[in-house]
Amino acid sequence: MANDLNEIMARMSISVDQSVTPPTAGGSEWNLRLKFINRAYNEWNNAYDWAATIKTTFLTITGVSQASISLPADFRKMSGFPLYYSGGVSEGEEFPEIMPNEIKRYSSTDDYYYILGNSQGGYTMIWNPGTMASGASLYIQYYSTPTALASPADMPVLSDIDFLADRATAYVLEVRSDARFQEIETKAREKLLQMLDNENNKSVAYRNRIETESKLYQNFRIGKD
Repeated sequence: MANDLNEIMARMSISVDQSVTPPTAGGSEWNLRLKFINRAYNEWNNAYDWAATIKTTFLTITGVSQASISLPADFRKMSGFPLYYSGGVSEGEEFPEIMPNEIKRYSSTDDYYYILGNSQGGYTMIWNPGTMASGASLYIQYYSTPTALASPADMPVLSDIDFLADRATAYVLEVRSDARFQEIETKAREKLLQMLDNENNKSVAYRNRIETESKLYQNFRIGKD
């Protein structure tokens, strides 16, 4: 069974209309429910740093001594160290992130970056030292904001579409002053908590080892080096 927008609409119809047939795509009722589904989708995305939203990309440096780089339109926050690749750094050089108000704690030659901007106007990564060579590349990993669902075949990235169906159904029933919205909203919250629990349970293949700061940043292993 496809976990697409049309299926979410069909599951909503079971509770809202007591029917397995969703509203006609593009109609007023479809568009209303679509707004609520995407509202629920944003609620899910903002609830946690989900692995399903992680993206990677290479950003090419086009200007000489470029200190600022525009980040992708769907950028939300970094999920790992960026890697700077240039002619003299073939394996990539990690840069740590700082807060903009911490600049005075560092010297002009220290390696760091910080991020300015917002979700409406876009985000910019500011580098120090500002000597990124033209032709170099920057590899980043980031948590993205998923694209809003629009067409019936669109598929959300979350693991349980019943959360979207239940949460959007609760919105619909609430505006209709239908008291059932509280019960369905509670079920949606339970599904969200279950997804959170699943997200934090590592698979049996995960290398569950405590990583110290020395190991992470300097490759120093206690008792071995």
